[in-house]
Amino acid sequence: PLTLSVSGMVAKTGAVKFTPGITITEVIAQAGGFTPLARKNMVKVTRQLNGVKATYKLPVELIAEGERPNFPMLPGDEVFVPERPW
Repeated sequence: PLTLSVSGMVAKTGAVKFTPGITITEVIAQAGGFTPLARKNMVKVTRQLNGVKATYKLPVELIAEGERPNFPMLPGDEVFVPERPW
């Protein structure tokens, strides 16, 4: 099965099953949501495309509030939720 990985400040780190059309907000939800220390607007997604690694910094809180477009995920994406600095 195709998966993505989620680590950092989420309730459950590890693999999330990839389904076509899944978005960053759904991945966070499947990982049990953010912990209280999550930096919700600096979520990093690392993606390998044709052997090239790209990193996206996503404002997931703003996406969830409808202020930014959602981000479609691909199999193998790595999601990292950093800890907020304060």
